[in-house]
Amino acid sequence: MILMTTLPVLAHGDEEEVVTEAMATGGMGWIIPVAIIIALVVTGVFSRFRQVKLTGWQYGILFLGLLSGIIHIAMGFTGDALLLLNGVGYHVLLGALFISAGFLADKKQLLRLLLVGYTVITFVGYFVFHPVGGYDGIGLFTKGVEFALVLCLIVRVFRVNQKTLSPAGD
Repeated sequence: MILMTTLPVLAHGDEEEVVTEAMATGGMGWIIPVAIIIALVVTGVFSRFRQVKLTGWQYGILFLGLLSGIIHIAMGFTGDALLLLNGVGYHVLLGALFISAGFLADKKQLLRLLLVGYTVITFVGYFVFHPVGGYDGIGLFTKGVEFALVLCLIVRVFRVNQKTLSPAGD
């Protein structure tokens, strides 16, 4: 996806339009490394203040969800409100899943399934809204992150279901 912006430029008294490519090759390449660093820091800080230790799958879900949300928010600031809202949606669902208190405390499985659905819709939406050949590196990287997030969530859902069904009650 190449974001085209038009800037008015005065030249010899006449106004011309100059087109710039804000997302040309590598133009937004800073987003992925910065998003990874932010997601790692937030995951680490969050886990330090939790009273209950996170499992490896929970770390994966938190990190991958944060990463996808941060990338969507950063891309949304280029003018695409849908991406911005999508990133906010990831963070709201992650917050509900990991900081749930009160009535959400016993709805973690439902929240995991909602996050699976949300991520799958986001994943499919990218390919629906981008024609074949119109894919970009940031988008494809984010789809890989989302695919891994769905896998982590599904494993977590099944592991929790196994624990609740097992006679020992782990």
